[in-house]
Amino acid sequence: MKTRGECRSDAAPLENFTDRIMGYANETFSVLHARFLKKIWGNNRVTNKLHCNQVDSRWEEGRYEVYIPTRDNPEYNLSYYRIAIQVLPEISNETKRVEAIKLQEQKQKPLGNVESELLILIAPKVKRWVPGGVRSFKHQNKPGFFTAIFINKSPEIIWKRILTLILNFLNKRLEGFMESLGFERWLWKWHSRKGHEDALLYIIERFSFTIRQSFFTLQKLYSHLTKKLKMVLVEIGNQNIAKQAVKPLEKLDTARLQRVFQLIREKLKVNLYTNDKGLLFLKSLEVYANG
Repeated sequence: MKTRGECRSDAAPLENFTDRIMGYANETFSVLHARFLKKIWGNNRVTNKLHCNQVDSRWEEGRYEVYIPTRDNPEYNLSYYRIAIQVLPEISNETKRVEAIKLQEQKQKPLGNVESELLILIAPKVKRWVPGGVRSFKHQNKPGFFTAIFINKSPEIIWKRILTLILNFLNKRLEGFMESLGFERWLWKWHSRKGHEDALLYIIERFSFTIRQSFFTLQKLYSHLTKKLKMVLVEIGNQNIAKQAVKPLEKLDTARLQRVFQLIREKLKVNLYTNDKGLLFLKSLEVYANG
């Protein structure tokens, strides 16, 4: 379903579609361990429970999974939020549960147990259209276990929707933390915007160090995903602008098209030297013009 302000890119080969989704997955989740998870859960000073990056990326299969620590667990080392992604050529109501069962299989064995799980099935098209579309569903009858289905020809629009879904989930958990401690639900956002993270963590640590670790992880993850969402929204905007700009060029022959691009480069050269957005726009324009 296309929403206002979004664009559908032309159908790309499945390999290219899969590559872009896998690229977004690795750029978003494979960096978490180095950026903050190791510091929080495996720094050898406060705790040493996360010994390596909990990621399995199978590029050719279009399959990706990551385990994000959510809390300390004396019995199982750590508890995790598991996110698993599978890119498919097409999907239908008849195949979605079979694919979800396959995706539940853990390729990477976590250092602990899974307390919540998001399975993500992605396809550029539906195998057979049905009223209401191919709906997401709970694959286990307990809170936090959900299979989300995303169908669109644009990897950027899909990734925007995935990040939005995860951010909504994290927001509810962080608000729940605040409420359970007797604070207003919105308090963590206010402190984050004001740059008071250290003060907020100090307050929470006085309740429980374990709660502090969990809250710190989810807050860092929320901030990281928010930045990634802003980046993909910029790319969607670039593609929308490029698609509109390329319409007058579609009927030009090759010689005129090359001349037009030469003139565009000359007109934009000042911006290209001083502004990366200009270069990104030109690249998007060339992609659309070349089909």
